[in-house]
Amino acid sequence: MDALTKKCDKLSALRANVLRTTSFGTVAWERKDGKWTGGVKEGTAAVEQADGERIAAEARPNPV
Repeated sequence: MDALTKKCDKLSALRANVLRTTSFGTVAWERKDGKWTGGVKEGTAAVEQADGERIAAEARPNPV
């Protein structure tokens, strides 16, 4: 973000996603008081996959 700031000094925020869908996640940065905050946010697909894996693990019998 620092390199981008050098080229575009008036840039105050940047948001992007893949294929115009939030299921793959997004990137959001905002500049406040000269410092960039934000980053990558997981999409709903990653959350759904994690939930599915957790449910599958809970359904497996425990080995003795």
